[in-house]
Amino acid sequence: MKLEQLKTKATPEILLKISKQIESLKSKDDLNKYIEKNKNILDIIVEYAKAVMLFTEGGFAAVKDPESFNPKRDGITWRQSNLIQMLGEYSSELSGSAGKEDYQKANYIILTLAKRNSLPGEKKEEHALLYRGLGWVPPGVFLNLVMPGKTYSIGNSASCSVDKEIAFNWISRKGRWKVIYILNNKKQHRGMRVGFSSANPQEEEVILAGNIKIKSFIHETDRSKAKLGFKGQKLLKKFSGGVFKTTNFEELVKFVETVESQLGASKSQQNDMGITYVYAEVIE
Repeated sequence: MKLEQLKTKATPEILLKISKQIESLKSKDDLNKYIEKNKNILDIIVEYAKAVMLFTEGGFAAVKDPESFNPKRDGITWRQSNLIQMLGEYSSELSGSAGKEDYQKANYIILTLAKRNSLPGEKKEEHALLYRGLGWVPPGVFLNLVMPGKTYSIGNSASCSVDKEIAFNWISRKGRWKVIYILNNKKQHRGMRVGFSSANPQEEEVILAGNIKIKSFIHETDRSKAKLGFKGQKLLKKFSGGVFKTTNFEELVKFVETVESQLGASKSQQNDMGITYVYAEVIE
């Protein structure tokens, strides 16, 4: 199916229904029954499966920006997800590897579904609370990402999970400033839950788009884990147990400035300053 055909045939409403129904499946028997009832949209089901596989198998950068497609990097071989393998007997589209147009179609599907709200009758608690982990964050960017009251866009396809431990796994253990977002998604109930169709179903991923508003944060740096210069160590000695802990933004700004002045920009990603937990709300 060509891109323009997909956009015409796969309306947002149809994609929403396919996404919800596919992700509720548990086995190949379930899939076979689903396809038997929906043969008229099999081509869209296949494109949906391909889109999710590309995003979850490591091609997310080219899904977000198809013009950045690089055949050596993004020419992922099909059959990298259980759903793709199951669909192999139904479609000849699943041989070979992904090309640029596949990423263009994936871009349309993922971006359409990432900004979706719940369907009528959908259980609101399914992804009412989401977790997103960010590592290797530059200090200036870090402060912008945790500032209470600030509203900003997380983009058109940000990876989140309903599992807090997965968000931890997504954070690089190296890097000075790291963030875990705890996102309240109860009002908007936005996002695209992928599991059955994912190349990594254990991640319980929700692909989310739109804006969030920062409500509060808590940051903690443990002196026994942080590698700081003499002044930095001296600073931490002022706190009980050698632990700097704050929910005050001005205190955090001062702490970040002190840390950066001690370690210098050239080493700004070499030391672990702990994790900042940021509480935010998904908004319109």
